[in-house]
Amino acid sequence: MQMAKDTALVTWAERLRTVNPARKVSVDGVERPALLACENERPELRATAGVFWVSWGKVGAAGPGTQGLHAMACEITYASSGTEQMHGCDRGRELTRMDAELRALLHPATVAKVDYSQEPPVEAHTSITWSGPQFAEAEQDGAVLRRTAQLVLYFYPEEGA
Repeated sequence: MQMAKDTALVTWAERLRTVNPARKVSVDGVERPALLACENERPELRATAGVFWVSWGKVGAAGPGTQGLHAMACEITYASSGTEQMHGCDRGRELTRMDAELRALLHPATVAKVDYSQEPPVEAHTSITWSGPQFAEAEQDGAVLRRTAQLVLYFYPEEGA
Protein backbone atom coordinates (compact mmCIF):
# COMPACT_ATOMS: atom_id res chain seq x y z
CA MET A 1 0.00 0.00 0.00
CA GLN A 2 2.83 2.43 0.78
CA MET A 3 4.24 1.97 -2.71
CA ALA A 4 0.87 2.90 -4.22
CA LYS A 5 0.58 6.03 -2.06
CA ASP A 6 4.17 7.09 -2.78
CA THR A 7 3.71 6.53 -6.51
CA ALA A 8 0.54 8.62 -6.59
CA LEU A 9 2.09 11.46 -4.56
CA VAL A 10 5.31 11.63 -6.59
CA THR A 11 3.41 11.39 -9.88
CA TRP A 12 0.97 14.13 -8.96
CA ALA A 13 3.71 16.42 -7.58
CA GLU A 14 5.79 16.01 -10.76
CA ARG A 15 2.74 16.74 -12.90
CA LEU A 16 1.94 19.83 -10.83
CA ARG A 17 5.50 21.01 -11.45
CA THR A 18 4.70 20.84 -15.19
CA VAL A 19 1.11 22.16 -15.05
CA ASN A 20 1.96 25.17 -12.88
CA PRO A 21 5.66 25.57 -12.05
CA ALA A 22 4.82 28.60 -9.90
CA ARG A 23 2.61 26.60 -7.51
CA LYS A 24 5.23 25.85 -4.88
CA VAL A 25 5.41 25.74 -1.13
CA SER A 26 8.37 26.13 1.20
CA VAL A 27 8.47 23.65 4.07
CA ASP A 28 11.35 23.98 6.52
CA GLY A 29 13.27 26.03 3.95
CA VAL A 30 12.84 23.48 1.15
CA GLU A 31 10.82 24.60 -1.87
CA ARG A 32 8.76 21.93 -3.62
CA PRO A 33 5.54 21.49 -5.61
CA ALA A 34 2.52 22.51 -3.53
CA LEU A 35 1.07 19.02 -3.19
CA LEU A 36 1.58 17.56 0.27
CA ALA A 37 0.42 14.46 2.13
CA CYS A 38 -1.35 15.26 5.40
CA GLU A 39 0.22 12.22 7.06
CA ASN A 40 3.74 13.47 6.29
CA GLU A 41 3.51 17.14 7.33
CA ARG A 42 3.01 19.15 10.51
CA PRO A 43 -0.70 19.85 11.18
CA GLU A 44 -0.22 23.62 11.41
CA LEU A 45 0.81 23.70 7.73
CA ARG A 46 -2.70 22.63 6.68
CA ALA A 47 -3.91 26.22 6.89
CA THR A 48 -1.69 27.15 3.93
CA ALA A 49 -3.78 28.35 0.96
CA GLY A 50 -2.65 27.46 -2.56
CA VAL A 51 -1.56 23.94 -1.55
CA PHE A 52 -3.14 20.61 -2.51
CA TRP A 53 -3.43 18.46 0.63
CA VAL A 54 -3.77 14.71 0.07
CA SER A 55 -5.24 12.44 2.73
CA TRP A 56 -5.83 8.71 2.49
CA GLY A 57 -8.93 6.97 3.77
CA LYS A 58 -10.50 3.55 3.94
CA VAL A 59 -8.70 0.66 2.20
CA GLY A 60 -10.20 -2.64 1.16
CA ALA A 61 -10.90 -5.04 -1.64
CA ALA A 62 -12.07 -3.23 -4.76
CA GLY A 63 -15.09 -5.50 -4.97
CA PRO A 64 -16.23 -9.01 -5.74
CA GLY A 65 -14.34 -10.70 -8.54
CA THR A 66 -11.46 -8.20 -8.57
CA GLN A 67 -8.84 -10.86 -7.76
CA GLY A 68 -6.74 -9.01 -5.18
CA LEU A 69 -7.29 -5.48 -6.50
CA HIS A 70 -7.53 -3.01 -3.61
CA ALA A 71 -9.25 0.37 -3.44
CA MET A 72 -8.20 3.25 -1.20
CA ALA A 73 -10.21 6.41 -0.65
CA CYS A 74 -8.34 9.64 -1.31
CA GLU A 75 -9.32 13.19 -0.50
CA ILE A 76 -7.55 16.23 -1.94
CA THR A 77 -8.36 19.50 -0.22
CA TYR A 78 -7.21 22.92 -1.37
CA ALA A 79 -8.02 26.54 -0.68
CA SER A 80 -7.58 30.01 -2.03
CA SER A 81 -7.44 33.38 -0.35
CA GLY A 82 -6.96 35.12 -3.71
CA THR A 83 -3.98 37.16 -4.78
CA GLU A 84 -2.39 40.10 -3.02
CA GLN A 85 -2.73 42.26 -6.15
CA MET A 86 -6.53 41.82 -6.04
CA HIS A 87 -6.76 41.97 -2.22
CA GLY A 88 -8.34 38.51 -2.23
CA CYS A 89 -11.26 39.51 -4.45
CA ASP A 90 -10.18 36.89 -7.01
CA ARG A 91 -10.26 33.91 -4.65
CA GLY A 92 -13.07 32.29 -6.68
CA ARG A 93 -11.05 32.58 -9.89
CA GLU A 94 -7.99 31.19 -8.13
CA LEU A 95 -10.00 28.24 -6.77
CA THR A 96 -11.28 27.56 -10.31
CA ARG A 97 -7.67 27.66 -11.53
CA MET A 98 -6.76 25.09 -8.88
CA ASP A 99 -9.73 22.93 -9.99
CA ALA A 100 -8.28 22.89 -13.52
CA GLU A 101 -4.77 22.14 -12.23
CA LEU A 102 -6.09 19.20 -10.21
CA ARG A 103 -7.91 17.78 -13.24
CA ALA A 104 -4.71 18.11 -15.29
CA LEU A 105 -2.42 16.46 -12.75
CA LEU A 106 -4.82 13.53 -12.38
CA HIS A 107 -4.71 12.76 -16.11
CA PRO A 108 -3.82 10.21 -17.33
CA ALA A 109 -5.13 8.10 -14.50
CA THR A 110 -2.74 5.14 -14.73
CA VAL A 111 0.99 4.92 -13.97
CA ALA A 112 3.50 2.19 -13.20
CA LYS A 113 3.92 1.60 -9.47
CA VAL A 114 7.39 2.54 -8.19
CA ASP A 115 9.21 1.57 -5.01
CA TYR A 116 10.62 4.86 -3.72
CA SER A 117 12.04 3.22 -0.58
CA GLN A 118 15.07 2.19 -2.66
CA GLU A 119 17.77 4.38 -4.16
CA PRO A 120 17.45 4.61 -7.07
CA PRO A 121 13.68 3.97 -7.14
CA VAL A 122 12.66 0.70 -8.80
CA GLU A 123 9.59 0.20 -10.97
CA ALA A 124 7.26 -2.50 -9.65
CA HIS A 125 5.50 -5.06 -11.81
CA THR A 126 2.04 -3.52 -11.51
CA SER A 127 0.36 -0.19 -12.08
CA ILE A 128 -1.89 2.04 -10.04
CA THR A 129 -4.93 3.80 -11.37
CA TRP A 130 -7.51 6.16 -9.90
CA SER A 131 -11.05 7.30 -10.52
CA GLY A 132 -11.96 10.73 -11.76
CA PRO A 133 -12.30 13.34 -9.01
CA GLN A 134 -15.68 14.15 -7.48
CA PHE A 135 -15.61 17.86 -6.57
CA ALA A 136 -17.56 19.08 -3.54
CA GLU A 137 -19.04 22.55 -3.47
CA ALA A 138 -16.66 25.30 -2.39
CA GLU A 139 -16.93 26.25 1.27
CA GLN A 140 -16.21 29.70 2.64
CA ASP A 141 -14.04 29.88 5.74
CA GLY A 142 -13.65 33.57 6.52
CA ALA A 143 -11.68 35.08 3.64
CA VAL A 144 -10.73 31.65 2.27
CA LEU A 145 -12.55 29.44 -0.23
CA ARG A 146 -11.91 25.72 0.23
CA ARG A 147 -12.81 22.69 -1.87
CA THR A 148 -12.39 18.95 -1.48
CA ALA A 149 -12.19 16.44 -4.31
CA GLN A 150 -12.61 12.74 -3.65
CA LEU A 151 -11.30 9.87 -5.72
CA VAL A 152 -10.42 6.21 -5.36
CA LEU A 153 -6.92 4.81 -5.88
CA TYR A 154 -6.78 1.23 -7.21
CA PHE A 155 -3.73 -1.01 -6.77
CA TYR A 156 -2.47 -4.50 -6.14
CA PRO A 157 -0.75 -4.72 -2.75
CA GLU A 158 2.98 -5.28 -2.56
CA GLU A 159 4.29 -8.73 -1.68
CA GLY A 160 4.35 -9.30 2.07
CA ALA A 161 2.06 -6.32 2.75
